[in-house]
Amino acid sequence: MKELMCNLPTLATPVPGEDILLYLSASKTTISAIMMVERLGKQIPIYFISITLKGPEKRYPPMEKLTLSLIFASRKLRRYFEAHKVVLLTDQPLQKVLRRPELSGRLVKWEVELGYHAIEYKTRTSVKGQFYTNGASSEKGNGAVITLISPEGIELTYAIKLDFENTNNTTEYEALLDGLRQAKKVKARNNEANSNSQLVVKQYNGEYDAKDDTMAQYMTQVKELAKTFNTFKMEYVPQGKNRKENVLSKLASVAFDHLAREVKVEVLPSPSISYKEASYVEKTGESWITRIIEFLSEGTPPEDEALSKKIWEKALQYEIIDGPLFRRSYLGPCLKCVDEEEAKYVIQEIHEGIRGMYSGPKTVVAKAMNAWFY
Repeated sequence: MKELMCNLPTLATPVPGEDILLYLSASKTTISAIMMVERLGKQIPIYFISITLKGPEKRYPPMEKLTLSLIFASRKLRRYFEAHKVVLLTDQPLQKVLRRPELSGRLVKWEVELGYHAIEYKTRTSVKGQFYTNGASSEKGNGAVITLISPEGIELTYAIKLDFENTNNTTEYEALLDGLRQAKKVKARNNEANSNSQLVVKQYNGEYDAKDDTMAQYMTQVKELAKTFNTFKMEYVPQGKNRKENVLSKLASVAFDHLAREVKVEVLPSPSISYKEASYVEKTGESWITRIIEFLSEGTPPEDEALSKKIWEKALQYEIIDGPLFRRSYLGPCLKCVDEEEAKYVIQEIHEGIRGMYSGPKTVVAKAMNAWFY
């Protein structure tokens, strides 16, 4: 917060003879204009105005609303229009509309009024915008934060609350997908996404394979959305350089109500992909538990004397309960024994399930035993 406050955007004073850039915006109920000056390749704001439309003004066509925005700007900022050349950057054919011979009514009056000023109409070039994403998953909840940055440097930060089970990786993907949807909603054409998840970035860039079915589905959706833009690329941003989004995403996962007063918020009730039915593990061949089950159920030890003694000593710690083999526990419930294939599935669920984490072997084993597996 201190860094942001120390780098607040400052308003500039135009120098005599300097060209002024003007951007217009119009929505259903509001029109606005921002005046800027370009110095050292950077655009610095001079003045910003915003007006709420009233009565019949709300029913004006979009092109007339933009023209009205220009009229209000020329009246409010008359001293700048009279002393400088104003370059209007827009992706709308505003100049052609004002110079049509069949103009009538208010458009004729506006065109005459604007004719007193030196206004140059230029097509707004397509400049790349970018957005930063960060997701956080914990036992208390799941949340993500997206910061959209326009070509002019205007930032819009908002949080999303994931109201369904998630892992760290799926949370990062949900943040990325929501950022892409928001960029598409504002009609962005060239985008750059910045994420602090190496897995997501490298899977998109083809350095990692999305072997897991869930990750593969998410990656398919990301690539489909990326095709809707003229250009799109993904970059990895370390946690240290993505601190604001990292902090806000953690707040979104645990203190959503407090965060709602600071930034725009959104709740996603369901995941962006459709999960398949829960998978199961098919047991094939013998495993370490097979001989113990045979000894306990049939009472026949192996022919090898040393192996028979070993099985007999081990069997004292196990018992069969309704079919499966369990290991006795002195301080807690019995632990269900699993073979190698089942163990792989349990470890995968620990890494990628609702309590997904990145931990070492000892921690994973302890977590599996806490879940009553052995």
